[in-house]
Amino acid sequence: MSTWLYSVATHQALKRMSKQSRRASLWRENLGELVAPRAQLSSQESATMLAEIWSALPEELLELAMYRHGDGMSHEEIAEVTGMSRRTVGNRLDELHRRVQKLSGGSL
Repeated sequence: MSTWLYSVATHQALKRMSKQSRRASLWRENLGELVAPRAQLSSQESATMLAEIWSALPEELLELAMYRHGDGMSHEEIAEVTGMSRRTVGNRLDELHRRVQKLSGGSL
């Protein structure tokens, strides 16, 4: 029951984060480990870039990003919550990181 409830809560949280201004804020606050800028960008440039990346990613990858980088869950914990295998979780997180790098032009 708790796994299902956690999954429902995560989906609801993702839906609430759909507004553009909120997206950039959440990337900076909760996903900094994934998208810490390597280049010297202004706050506005960073916020704009992060919002664009957020809006370009599929919901499934955003969900995994929140579990891993927002909640600090292990691959095993994510696999349990999502019903995926641990290997699939690892592969999807690798895909997430590749897409973020591509979308940022390598500046993240």
